[in-house]
Amino acid sequence: MGFEKGNKYSEKWTLDKVIDFCQEVLTYVQNNTGCRSLTTALTALNGYDDLLCYLQNKYKSEYDFKPIKEAKDICKARLVEQGLDNKVNSTMAIFILKNNHDMADKVETKNDTTIQ
Repeated sequence: MGFEKGNKYSEKWTLDKVIDFCQEVLTYVQNNTGCRSLTTALTALNGYDDLLCYLQNKYKSEYDFKPIKEAKDICKARLVEQGLDNKVNSTMAIFILKNNHDMADKVETKNDTTIQ
């Protein structure tokens, strides 16, 4: 009786709504200094990580997602600063930075070019 099969949730996301949502995420991160992850911001705005991934894949040729990149950079900077100041658990900050922000321990390689 009027119910259609399938998940229609994603159909509500027009490009204009995506742009507005991304700006909301950035604004949330900027205004909430305790926000250290996009997941926190997305959850507060009734979103979730998989939704953001879906939107980025769907609109990657039409939109640059700059507000999301900026929000992610703010979260990254907060984790670094708060980790250095012992305002957050440093081990957890390192873990999050490595897994969510593409940071890594420096790997040194030694090239030995001596002929034996």
